Amino acid sequence: MRGALLLLVSLLFLSCSDGVNSVAGGSGTGAGNALTVTARAADGATVAGAIVELWPAGQVPPDQGSAPAMSGTTAPDGTISFAVDTGAWSILVRRADAAFHLVSRGGASVSGTLRAISSLTGFVAGAEGGRVALPGLGRSVRCDSTGFFRLDSLPSGTLDWIAVGIGGTTVAGSSTLLPGQTMVASASGGAIAVDTLLRGIPVGTGFARGLPGDTGAFALAMQVRPSDTASTSWFLEWTSGTGRGVRLGLAAPDTLMLELDSTTYMAAGYRLGEGPSRVGLRWTGSGWEVWIDGKQAIKAAMATGTDRRTWTEPVLGGRGTKAIDWLVLRKGLVPDAWFGPSLP
Repeated sequence: MRGALLLLVSLLFLSCSDGVNSVAGGSGTGAGNALTVTARAADGATVAGAIVELWPAGQVPPDQGSAPAMSGTTAPDGTISFAVDTGAWSILVRRADAAFHLVSRGGASVSGTLRAISSLTGFVAGAEGGRVALPGLGRSVRCDSTGFFRLDSLPSGTLDWIAVGIGGTTVAGSSTLLPGQTMVASASGGAIAVDTLLRGIPVGTGFARGLPGDTGAFALAMQVRPSDTASTSWFLEWTSGTGRGVRLGLAAPDTLMLELDSTTYMAAGYRLGEGPSRVGLRWTGSGWEVWIDGKQAIKAAMATGTDRRTWTEPVLGGRGTKAIDWLVLRKGLVPDAWFGPSLP
């Protein structure tokens, strides 16, 4: 990874903002091979009226994104044909909240199954005003002042991305999205799928880079497997060099512990050492809350978190943590139901 750009972890839920623009119309009229695209539903039936869009494979869109080179809708038999040259074509097929993406090489015809759309989110650290683009899909989105970005309404499968800094520095990578799931970009530029029972997320993954300079609300949730032999364990440590900040973990196998600027809050009786547990942490802008398996366990009205500029990169899975199966991070306020049993 080069320059100051680093694509890092964050996790939000699916929404329809920044979606692909709807395009209707007939097939393309370029000269060359006849490329036929067939859209199918999960049961194998063909799908009429699906929108089909083509871009040159690998084409990096500009800041505002790019319109497809060709577009149209599938006929009653679920197919549409385009006259294309023999190069590689990136094909997006979508209908309502489902889509698929394929690449045709040499004008070969393709068939795919529409699956629930997904999202890709993350941070481009040190690239305020930068952007993240999806080659071959015409998508480009600006990062906010902390480097945070979000791309919604994406097809599942492996998608290439390029992060572009304001100075022109770029970092390229790819992420594999699961149908209907939000994807997390890792510090190494790879991908961590939510709810895939990933064992042992490395310490210092950098999942929240960008949040230290942000004073807004946020929430995170994780499925943890604590050690039943340690008297004290830390799932999350996010502090400054002077000890200010937040730490979340266990004081004992059945006792949750939240430490804010060295002030400790505890909640007993949760038997966390017996199996995987879903633990949530929410900063509302004026106080902190800890949730366990969809129920609020600790509430503390402390100003810790108002200014996180001196906090270092969070550390996950400290002493006493066997594994963190998955984690989800969301900027802004989240409803109580976000911590419920359906998460992620």
